[in-house]
Amino acid sequence: MSGSYQMLTQPSDESQLQQMYIEKKKQLIPVIFLPGVMGSNLKNKNGDIIWRPETNSMDGITNLLGWALPYFGSAQVRRKDLNPNEVLVDDRGKIKKARKDNNDEHAFGPRSKRGWGTVANMSYGDFLPWLQEHLYSENGSLSQVLNKLIDMPSFTVDVGSKQNLFLDKKQLSLCDNYAFPVHAMGYNWLASIESSANALKNLIEVQLPQYYRRNKSKLSKVILVTHSMGGLVARYYTKELGGEDKVYGVVHGVLPSTGAAAAYTRMKQGAAMTGIIGKIVSEVIGDDAEEMTAVCSQSPGPLQLLPSPNYGYNWLTIHHADDTKETYPKQDPYKEIYLEKDKWWGLCEPHLINPLNTKYDSNLMKEDWDAYERIIRNKVKNFHDKIKDNYHPNTYAFYGIDTKKEANKIKADFLTYESVHWEGKLEQCFIKPYSPEDFTKVKSRFLPNEDYIGDKRRLNLRELGEIRRLRLAPDNHSWRQVYTLQRAKENGDNTVPKKSGEIPITYLKSRVGLDIGHEPAYKDKQGRSQEFTLRAIITMIQDI
Repeated sequence: MSGSYQMLTQPSDESQLQQMYIEKKKQLIPVIFLPGVMGSNLKNKNGDIIWRPETNSMDGITNLLGWALPYFGSAQVRRKDLNPNEVLVDDRGKIKKARKDNNDEHAFGPRSKRGWGTVANMSYGDFLPWLQEHLYSENGSLSQVLNKLIDMPSFTVDVGSKQNLFLDKKQLSLCDNYAFPVHAMGYNWLASIESSANALKNLIEVQLPQYYRRNKSKLSKVILVTHSMGGLVARYYTKELGGEDKVYGVVHGVLPSTGAAAAYTRMKQGAAMTGIIGKIVSEVIGDDAEEMTAVCSQSPGPLQLLPSPNYGYNWLTIHHADDTKETYPKQDPYKEIYLEKDKWWGLCEPHLINPLNTKYDSNLMKEDWDAYERIIRNKVKNFHDKIKDNYHPNTYAFYGIDTKKEANKIKADFLTYESVHWEGKLEQCFIKPYSPEDFTKVKSRFLPNEDYIGDKRRLNLRELGEIRRLRLAPDNHSWRQVYTLQRAKENGDNTVPKKSGEIPITYLKSRVGLDIGHEPAYKDKQGRSQEFTLRAIITMIQDI
């Protein structure tokens, strides 16, 4: 890959100055961006849009509704369409055009060929061009932002960091020896992280060498920049698929290093995102337990985000009305929570797995549960075991947290489920008797192992964020025990708690906590996460 240098010469007629460019061969270092869960565009095998959040502006509401509308209120549609075995990565997403005065496509080829259309424009549509434009200059000079990196960082790295990310002119000048084409790799986030890591292996070791060979450029190693689940893809590739020697370094953004309790709460109450855009996205992935279970129970990727044993124990509490408490997991989260099907607080309610089983056929329900159990045992547990404490030796990370909390009060945007708390209380009520016909109509709202048994019936109903356990007397007066899922109260980025986002410093070169949210981690208005990423990349090349 060549860089160019401008010189001014005076021609023989002395009428005007002209430009002359001298080409310098530069070492090629692709920077590959890996998005988070729900950050890759998906299509079905017929080419229809399945998941493509194009914009975060009001102008794009109509487009969002266009592909989201079929999912509103239908767990059956979700079960069918959001099937990891029936979707493909969609590379037709919206891509921001290159600047005319600094067109990276002249040097590296079309952005569409570099995977930019595979990732969600809503989350990364501005970050990718920002990163590329500041790592590349068509006239060969350093970008204005790179030149400013000799100033003090806008953040202070955590104590124990081996790199403070201060840069001087000499260090910046090394950028002149390298070309940094920015690539993106969307992946099937419904499928297992292992399969996505294999796709990354193929991209780095097969596709990119072929792509740049056509441009007569020799490929060296790559740099990985990740968001959330994308960091788990990178970790599995570098440590389990032999990719460590193919990667100079990794930047992790808001990585759920040991999982996130939000993966449990979303199975019990739905995605529960706020705002107009969030509501539309929630309607697609699942806005309640019935809809979310229909999707996630068949999808290894989202389930692999569950807290691993390395996350810690006793993060789930059930506080009964009689003031007794139960806490889980005590030793094994897979057995005690994820595969607990006889308790209402278990992760997955068997009768919600397959909404296409409208007659609740017991044999089909068993088959569906067995398939779900295989995912937990063979995919989730095995993945957690392999990924434990495994990081590339040249890793940099930032995480989201309310850094300015006062008097232990955390701002609403940063409240995160580190622990999960069900609060129970007794209420007296009068319930209209259910007929067998009524029961059939609302059966999907009942918890497993509860049947209509006349005046002695015991009914457990589920509402948004609540489990209602009803005990009716013959006169239809009842004491109702209501279990309510308490709101998140710990510090984090609204999805990943501090305990999981704050990777142990011993595994890292540098780490910083920033007051940023999870989804908009690379849209920081103050530019700190973007600056951290850029400084980390420049620091990585110092030892090449």
